[in-house]
Amino acid sequence: MNKIWLRLSLILLVSSLTATLSATSLPTIEDRIVQFEAKTKAKFLPFFKKAKVSYPPQKLGFLVLKKERLMEVWAKDEKNQKQKFIKSYPMTAFCGKLGPKLKEGDRQIPEGIYKINLLNPNSSYHLSMEVNYPNAFDQEMGKKDGRTNLGSLIYIHGRAVTIGCVPLGDDGIEEIFIMAAQTGHHNIEVVMAPLDFRKEYNNEEFSNNKHLPKLPKLPKLPKWVSTLYPQIKQIMIEKYQQ
Repeated sequence: MNKIWLRLSLILLVSSLTATLSATSLPTIEDRIVQFEAKTKAKFLPFFKKAKVSYPPQKLGFLVLKKERLMEVWAKDEKNQKQKFIKSYPMTAFCGKLGPKLKEGDRQIPEGIYKINLLNPNSSYHLSMEVNYPNAFDQEMGKKDGRTNLGSLIYIHGRAVTIGCVPLGDDGIEEIFIMAAQTGHHNIEVVMAPLDFRKEYNNEEFSNNKHLPKLPKLPKLPKWVSTLYPQIKQIMIEKYQQ
């Protein structure tokens, strides 16, 4: 009899703990989709329709332009060979200068060609997605320069604060989060640039360095941007040009 009561007591205890954990568990990506899908789709689906891109798309491209302080969203489906412009989102805060991120704590927003590592449905900044900085190129250049602490944990997120990430406000990140979740984060390319290399900068105050796209005078830059910036410009023109 005592064994039966003991077993029943253990079952009740486990059930109680399970219920408590379930009640206090954090929202999942699927929970956030349920929470924000209707609200966000009402905002962004008309832009997909205008671009004649089916939703969810096969691929997404996020183009972060630091000088312009905005992020463009591009998309393609099986009917389109090239990415189509969908919508742009203003950055709600900014820090650092034009130029790549070099080390932990420099408050620089990275520059390069990246992927999304993961989506975070429980961010301190409402919602977020992690960019894979430092990527292989960043690590290679860091090794050449003798830099070891390159920094990490770069996110696209909500709110209006940053120490090196890309904030889009809560409404903006809700839309981006739902797009990313329903497209698949592994189908997203993130291009982070000092400025819009698709434009021509001809003012005399701008640099005429023949190895770089024409761009405003920047703080002293590492020599390897003469490799990185043309790559970014080429991707912009080939993939993200209306």
